[in-house]
Amino acid sequence: MTGTPAEKEHLRTHFRAIRKQVSAKRGKSLSKKISRHFPAIGAGKNVAAYIPMAGEVDTWDLMKRLTEKGATLLLPVVVANDTPLSFYAYKFCDGLVKGQCGNEEPQKKGRQAVPDIMVVPLVAFDETGARLGQGGGYYDRTLAILRKNRSVLAIGLAFEAQKHDSLPVEVADQPLDAIVTEKGVYDFRPKSRA
Repeated sequence: MTGTPAEKEHLRTHFRAIRKQVSAKRGKSLSKKISRHFPAIGAGKNVAAYIPMAGEVDTWDLMKRLTEKGATLLLPVVVANDTPLSFYAYKFCDGLVKGQCGNEEPQKKGRQAVPDIMVVPLVAFDETGARLGQGGGYYDRTLAILRKNRSVLAIGLAFEAQKHDSLPVEVADQPLDAIVTEKGVYDFRPKSRA
């Protein structure tokens, strides 16, 4: 279903309030459940995560688990409006600073890398893998460019309360391969035929 910008903004306002409420009441415990449901990642993979803000699923436990399994942790950096994200290797001892969009990003911009897996924040999702983001288009632009040149797995994190029946989708919106909630994994990848 396609929707107008006003419809999408109405949904954003509605689901941001729900996300904030869930996060305030049970965010830490639900985020840990989500972390435990996250698919197994092999050692040596570049995994781009995010630092949570505005009631988003807390990723700290997940990031710790990923690094313990041998993944290289990357964090996104907003370079400029209407551009894709850049990703930099991050270690827990590195500091964070406020980025251009109010998000936290690495203080030291060391090694830049391309993610094999992107952990994606969202405002709402539906059972087709459609994602409603903050509205800046950063993740959609980034995924579109990455997917032209290589295979990248995009996994959204959300509370189950952020699920909607059917979200409006535009041509530029990139679908997610999976979404992990406290109830488990919604996997949207095509099933291989045996």
